[in-house]
Amino acid sequence: MTDLLLDHIDSGGAQREELPSLKLAILEILSDHKSRTSAIDRRRLGVEVLREVGYVISDREIREAIQELRSSDSRGALIMSSSGASGYWMAQNIQEIQAHYREERSRALSILVRIRAQLILAEVGFQWTKVDPVGDLPQMDLFE
Repeated sequence: MTDLLLDHIDSGGAQREELPSLKLAILEILSDHKSRTSAIDRRRLGVEVLREVGYVISDREIREAIQELRSSDSRGALIMSSSGASGYWMAQNIQEIQAHYREERSRALSILVRIRAQLILAEVGFQWTKVDPVGDLPQMDLFE
């Protein structure tokens, strides 16, 4: 497998960096999956990655690599997934990116609502005097 060099723009201008083999393998594999209907599930992606890099990569490592690609690589930003579809695919238009954004945003907001409620309920349970979700929380004493 040949090394692929990507241009990254930073404050000093263009810089060439080598993309690690796992991330490169994921991008190469996903380039063959260009729609929700041709999505590749994580198990199959793991098998394909094994073929590309020559060693077993854990599911967690694959998920982490995908997250890093999505936030740091222009091609990785096109990696799509959905709770309503199994697997990953590469977006082909801005509408897919926008739909993914809306789904991820909704999921994030739901998590924030849940953990805020959890914190408030914990305050009642431990009889805390203050709930400070962004600062330092008071020490919990389970044996009061």
